[in-house]
Amino acid sequence: LPRHLIIAFVNAKYSQALNKTYRKKSYVPNVLSFLYDDSHGEVFITPSVVKKEAKKSGESFEIALVKMAVHGMIHCSGVNHEISNKADRVSRVLEQQFLSLIGA
Repeated sequence: LPRHLIIAFVNAKYSQALNKTYRKKSYVPNVLSFLYDDSHGEVFITPSVVKKEAKKSGESFEIALVKMAVHGMIHCSGVNHEISNKADRVSRVLEQQFLSLIGA
């Protein structure tokens, strides 16, 4: 995990622009993570999307936000669930371990 990590809450328009610019995807994401070097990273969370997803899944908005922050931090640690099934499993295990530690 980078030593300096910024977690920012952004609106849908800004999040969508980041997603389009850096990932060439047009949808509004719930979370985006950028690792700049070994020491610096940023996690962008879109609360409006997280709120909709939380309502749909029946979990609290607060827990959903924590999950997105953890998910983003795992990305910044170098684990990318999108590259393979194995990486996806590793990401899920790490998320569950961390969330269990904090009682979420």
